[in-house]
Amino acid sequence: MTGYGGMIEELMRFFGISLSELARVFSVSERALQEVQSGRNERPFFAPDICQLGRVRQMLVCRFETDEAVRVWLESPRHMFGWSTPKAVLLSRGLGDFIFYLEREAAVHA
Repeated sequence: MTGYGGMIEELMRFFGISLSELARVFSVSERALQEVQSGRNERPFFAPDICQLGRVRQMLVCRFETDEAVRVWLESPRHMFGWSTPKAVLLSRGLGDFIFYLEREAAVHA
């Protein structure tokens, strides 16, 4: 699978989330994601969100060096996330708030 459909599959695998959870992150329907996955929609209106989460993935891998280290971080409660896990913040508050918290944490640790 290539294009945005492939990116969706990779993001779900990397962040350990389901299609319905990813739909919540992007504030779209599961059906919208399914259409992209199947190739019926090659230019989704939420393509910038897909790309942005892909960049977040790259940043996390650069910071933590391995996918496994990122997964541990995603599942560990963090002070900057109000003692929630980063993954829980991504799922409950969405991509914008997740990036806000990441930037805040990076500034504290800079």
